[in-house]
Amino acid sequence: MTQLKQLITEAALSRGYSAAMVEAADIAYRRARRQARVPGTFDSAGRFYLSHRCACCEAIRDPSRSHPESELRHGRSAEHVASEFGQPALAVKRLLTLFKAYRNAVVTAMQDEPDLATRMKTELAPWKPNVA
Repeated sequence: MTQLKQLITEAALSRGYSAAMVEAADIAYRRARRQARVPGTFDSAGRFYLSHRCACCEAIRDPSRSHPESELRHGRSAEHVASEFGQPALAVKRLLTLFKAYRNAVVTAMQDEPDLATRMKTELAPWKPNVA
């Protein structure tokens, strides 16, 4: 577990989020940065097809020669990852915002600011399951 993920997990659990929500947000973060692969296949024309389509994928255009990566781009979205892992999209989007906001701050701030986890907790809205 990376230091960033560890700090966000601590902040999220204290605010009512589950570990599964943090995991989904971490996967969405890594997919967005192209550090994790989106499950799917390319055909001979270079079009990408998701291996797992969810209800959120209905509005996405089918891949074509002129738009071969429409499903790939959607597969990196927080909405798709949340749906894929059965987590509320709002929770995953909130946690993904933390991952993006603190991606560079962790390394430098840990020496200068030991209460980084406390600051994350104050910025993360509490999770109320009936909100989703």
